[in-house]
Amino acid sequence: MFQNILLRTDIEYAFIAILLVCLFLAFCKRRNNMKPTILGNWVSVLGGGKSCLHISFSKDMSVVIKGIACIMILMSHYSTLVLGGGLPRGISYYITVYAANIALIWFMFFSGYGLALKDIEKDRIPIELKKRILKVYLPLVFVCLVTTLVKAFLGDWRISITYLLGLKDEWYVLCIIYFYLIFYIASYIALRTQINKTLVLSIFMLVYYIIAYHIYGEAQAHYYRFPFSFMVGYVIANRQKNRFNIAVLLSFSLTLIPLGLHYIKCYIMAFAILFIIGITDRLYRIEHGFLFKLGTISFFFYLSHQRIGYPIMNAIGISSCVLWIIITSGVAIALQVMFNSLNRATICLSQNKSLPQKQNKT
Repeated sequence: MFQNILLRTDIEYAFIAILLVCLFLAFCKRRNNMKPTILGNWVSVLGGGKSCLHISFSKDMSVVIKGIACIMILMSHYSTLVLGGGLPRGISYYITVYAANIALIWFMFFSGYGLALKDIEKDRIPIELKKRILKVYLPLVFVCLVTTLVKAFLGDWRISITYLLGLKDEWYVLCIIYFYLIFYIASYIALRTQINKTLVLSIFMLVYYIIAYHIYGEAQAHYYRFPFSFMVGYVIANRQKNRFNIAVLLSFSLTLIPLGLHYIKCYIMAFAILFIIGITDRLYRIEHGFLFKLGTISFFFYLSHQRIGYPIMNAIGISSCVLWIIITSGVAIALQVMFNSLNRATICLSQNKSLPQKQNKT
């Protein structure tokens, strides 16, 4: 019985992987006739000179990668939840042990990459920090609320306040919030003291790594596995001739040693793929399609795939990774539409309330 489930899962994984590659290639269109210079990429990344080709990612490409990443996380979780541990070496085994880690490295990489592209004025740092935190926390609370309603509909009436507040079984959002706090505090100090921001940020992230390593321990290692990925994204996006770049990357590479060989291999594979995609993005533009749409809902996809998608799949009574992806995609689209509508309604309501006050003042 187990062998049949494993074989079916291997076939599904192979189908999903081939489909993702085909969709990615189908929507890549040639930009121009510029030829890639691979050595020039690495020189440019480390700030050691000019190059005709920088490692860079367009907004559309980063969205597509996030879409692929959330599929990889779901596939890895499917193996864990359905197949369990002790898998023989094969497609399901490698998906289980590598896919989610590589995907999370990508997510953290693009968090650092995106923040590095922001020009922030000192006076606006508190406002920007608040916006960033609410941007990830409010969707979490919304999804937890909807999850509670879905579970009640399916017969589970247990209600947890900590769960509704997003404080239970959610390390990713909390880790991202930590990184946001560190980034904006470092930005404020750098602007106030005129010290190089890369240096300040790297010191703060190293301190965070040490504290997280000792507080959370191996049981919650997610909290300290990804500062290196975040900093690599930040340094690459910075793309300045900066003497701290090499020192930062070398310093943070040492944080991988306590993680063990497995996570070092995950990092190598994740960055190797990003390197190839960075070259591809320079030479080709990615058109909007299924993967792009998936990327636009990637956060809601991630938040809902285990909370809502998996219980619905179980309620249907068919265990299939493809079905889980389809269900979660539909759920994520619905959640995003509802959340955006609620957000717009809240903004309109607050504006209507403030309008009479302004009229009375005049």
